[in-house]
Amino acid sequence: MFKVAMILEDGRLAGPQVYISLLANALKDKVNTTIVIPIEDSAETIYKLDQFGLQYKTLQITRISKNIRCMIQYLVLFITETAEIYNYFKRNKFDIIYVSGGSWQYKGLIAGKIARIKVIWHMNDTYIPYIFRIVFNILNNLADAFTFASEKTRDYYLPMIKKTKIGYIIPQPVDTSYFSNSSEIESEKIIKKNYNQLIIGTIANINPIKGLEIFIKIVARLNDFFDNLQFIVVGPVFSSQKNYFDKLLNQINNHKLRNIKFVGQQQDIRPFLDEFDIFVCTSYNESGPMTLWEAMSMKKAVVTTNVGDVSKYVHSGFSGEVVNIGDLDTMTQKIKELILDKDKRERYGEKARRIIQHKLDVSICADKHFKLFKRICKNR
Repeated sequence: MFKVAMILEDGRLAGPQVYISLLANALKDKVNTTIVIPIEDSAETIYKLDQFGLQYKTLQITRISKNIRCMIQYLVLFITETAEIYNYFKRNKFDIIYVSGGSWQYKGLIAGKIARIKVIWHMNDTYIPYIFRIVFNILNNLADAFTFASEKTRDYYLPMIKKTKIGYIIPQPVDTSYFSNSSEIESEKIIKKNYNQLIIGTIANINPIKGLEIFIKIVARLNDFFDNLQFIVVGPVFSSQKNYFDKLLNQINNHKLRNIKFVGQQQDIRPFLDEFDIFVCTSYNESGPMTLWEAMSMKKAVVTTNVGDVSKYVHSGFSGEVVNIGDLDTMTQKIKELILDKDKRERYGEKARRIIQHKLDVSICADKHFKLFKRICKNR
């Protein structure tokens, strides 16, 4: 049985943290996994790990941030924190270090290589700022292998990586048995829904790349045609995004919108997805929107921007609707059509779930990772 440390330098619960939790849980019978996370801001992630009964270790790990004070702290503590991670890796004699969370996760990568342990680096985006590209170009040779969350992610990073490196495309997974209409979901209605009212929602961290200003504009436009709609945004507002969130609230006030609600971080998003009639993804930049896959797994009709590998799994006119990034007019029109056509919503939802089950179930993701683990450790 392989002994693997999966490390995250950001403890806040988001896509990478959910991804690692699902992967480690699916590999329980084959891999002895310990998830390494920061001491600070990890309460929600630890709750998720405890739900799965997963092993984890908290260490003093400062995440990188645009905030000047946090950036200085990150740089000052970089060597001592990397040394602490190295000591932990060395003491526990791991076979593999799995560095998750994207191309700015450096401490686990460096610590793993100093400890002479095989390192896999997971890439989960399709754009990084120039300074991070420079650092990635310098450090990427330390990794023994890469996993990419989508073809677009691979295409973005591959020109910066030596051709001799092992690379696997492994999309973001979904636990389709958990995200299912037949699964046990809290029966109490969490959204007060009037007769004949439709709920249109999205699930996303409050972040500019999620394009939530587009979502708000859609609300304003649809309100000109319908009076039976309710709009819900599920997701945390991290302290680093408070200014952006304030701009969104000002936008809502300027449009005088009364039927849109931000409900914050939720431990279980299934009750919200269960209530949604239409799921919308307005992102500008994604590799593979996990919450979109989760909505599809719960048979929701989806309208999404064409980010990452979305068009591989959402086929316009068949299992949902895909529009160009930032195309407010088309996205509004596609949502309008779904509002008016219940049969189409149900048809899209049925087909969407089948696609997710056959292509993105967590068992498929786990099998691909296990094959990669065997490949890079074949000479151990």
